[in-house]
Amino acid sequence: MQDSEIIITKRSSAKITGATGIISFSDNEAVFKTELGCLALTGTSLTVDSFDRENGVILVSGNINAAFYPSSKTEKNGDGFIKRMFSKR
Repeated sequence: MQDSEIIITKRSSAKITGATGIISFSDNEAVFKTELGCLALTGTSLTVDSFDRENGVILVSGNINAAFYPSSKTEKNGDGFIKRMFSKR
């Protein structure tokens, strides 16, 4: 397993290491697959500036409000973050 870090600078840019993929992305929310599980960023005007798949580095810019790893316990029960994010209410 490679090192995994999230570095957020002035709430306007983020560098994520240990990334293995992009699950979903919009102006307000981005979900990435990392060595440590799914990582979600929320905010406004989010953009993926680059994804270096070989080195596992993603650069994101925009107004970042939160970064979190959705609970793996709820994902195992079938009510995980991804399911809730796409469910119709």
